[in-house]
Formats: sequence, structure tokens, C-alpha cells
Amino acid sequence: MKSICVLGNGQLGRMLRQAGEPLGISVYPIGIDDKLETIPYQHSIITTEIERWPETPLTSELAHQASFINRDIFPPLADRLPQKQLLDSLALTTAPWQPLTNQTQWPQLFTELGDFVIVKCRTGGYDGRGQWRITPDNLSILPAEIYGQAIVEKAIPFLGEVSLVGARNINGQCVFYPLTYNLHQEGILRASIAFPQPDKKLQTQAELMLSTIMTKLNYVGVMAMECFILNDKLLINE
Repeated sequence: MKSICVLGNGQLGRMLRQAGEPLGISVYPIGIDDKLETIPYQHSIITTEIERWPETPLTSELAHQASFINRDIFPPLADRLPQKQLLDSLALTTAPWQPLTNQTQWPQLFTELGDFVIVKCRTGGYDGRGQWRITPDNLSILPAEIYGQAIVEKAIPFLGEVSLVGARNINGQCVFYPLTYNLHQEGILRASIAFPQPDKKLQTQAELMLSTIMTKLNYVGVMAMECFILNDKLLINE
């Protein structure tokens, strides 16, 4: 069995190493500045725990390895613009949105998306950072440098948010965990709760959505998807 090199040596990388031990799988979490000679990357499957990484001698060398699973998939998924374009191309429901390129767009954006919108940085911006709740009266809070680097979404009056974690193998087979219900405080996820009996209708919807995405990308590995609940339907958040 091959070893696995995981680009990223944070909490998730260490948890993957612990999970691999009872399975007899050697997992090597690696930092972006680690020395190549200390890593068995040439004889390992390579994956990552981080969505974006800077170019270093290590990451440049890994990028040329055919064993880097999903190598070309991570960059567009880490950018909300191509991510939203992917969802639209697959006819998967998401919040109405537009790219934010300049200040002259605002009259049209408010007409199309409503007077309450969410501006999100295209990359990063988790736990409430890099996001702004915008109305026609508070446009001044947006930094000037955000234009060309963000998208605008219609604010959705959702009933709740759920997440689905699924995995797809190299043969295209998909498996899924039960939906978890997410509890946020000040824009930060505080808890995810799996009910003993998941909502079968929502579970089926979410599995179809996520399997459609993974199949389109020919993705191999684990992927998580967040969805808003609107009555008895789901709308993909990210």
C-alpha cells in the first residue's frame, strides 16, 4: 500500500495521520517550505488539506507529479467565481449572484439581486472574514481593492444550513455521511449536529448535488458541501 503525502501540516493533516495509523497507511503531513529530501513524495499518493498554496520549491515540484490527486481541481474550487460558474453550468441551484468588478455596477446589482446582498472575496474569507452585508445605504464600508476580487450574492432568507460530506473513488463510486445541521455564531461555525434520523428528502437532494459535482470534476477523495434549506429544498452555498 502506498504512503500518502498531505500538503499542509495543520490540524487536519495531523488528524489524517492519526486516522491512517490503524489502517496501516503512512500519512506524511508536509509544510509548504519543507525540504524535498525529507519527504517520500516520489513513491506516494499526494493530496492536500489546504485549498490554496504559495509557490515554493516544494509545491512546484509536487505540482509536476502525476500522483498529485485532484491537482488541477483545487485551484478553481478555491475561487468562488469559477466555483459559482461550475454550479450554474451543472444547473445546480445556488444563490443568484454576479461578479463584482467596479462601482458602477451597483444600481444594476440592486435591481437584479435586491437591496440586501452579500459581498464575498473570491478566495479565502472564512469564519465571517472577507464578507460584507451590503445595502444601498452602506456601500462605503467596502474597501476599494475588493472590486475585481469578489462576487455579490442575493441574501437568502434560509431556514437553516446543512453540510454533506461525501467521497468518490477512482472507479466513480460515491458514498456519503448523513447531513449535519450547522449552528453559527457571529459568522463562525460553532457546532454541526447529525440527527439520529436524517431527512430522507433533503439527504437524497444533497447526495445528488454533490455526486454531480464530483463526477463532473472526476474528483477522487473527500468533498464537503454546504447548503441552505429553503422550505423542502436545498440551495448550494459553497
